[in-house]
Amino acid sequence: MRKGIVALFILAVAGGLMAQTSEVQTAGVTLSAAQLQGLRENPVIRIPAPAPGKAINAQSALLEYAAGSQRYAGGHSRFEITLGPYSSLNPISVFDSVLTSGFTDQDADLTVTREANPLDPSLNLENQDLEIVLFGPPLIDGDGAVTVTVNYTIVSLQ
Repeated sequence: MRKGIVALFILAVAGGLMAQTSEVQTAGVTLSAAQLQGLRENPVIRIPAPAPGKAINAQSALLEYAAGSQRYAGGHSRFEITLGPYSSLNPISVFDSVLTSGFTDQDADLTVTREANPLDPSLNLENQDLEIVLFGPPLIDGDGAVTVTVNYTIVSLQ
């Protein structure tokens, strides 16, 4: 019983660190073939950093592949959606990776949904942007597009 009370107290305190300040918002972007082929070197900032004292609270992501006339080669990469730059010493991956193998190397349209991972409360989430990057070998030869839609709120940090 005592462990249950302590766990409940910890959840209440941790929940108090972030107070919702906005309704659920949606941000989407369609990445063209040229953007996908350069995504490894040129991450796309999808949601700008909110402001000091605030953080993005990502909830879900939808990735939709619209197949073109030629599929992408190079199936050993993965799409990452991070808070802050993936190139930093401690990127914060808010969703599980989406492997390009079985996604952008297909001849048909595909959709993948991801729910946000629980984040360690010790992470510094303050004023971080949300970025989409390709980790691994670049995508080549294809001409399809990927639409990424993220549901999120902006929270005030206390």
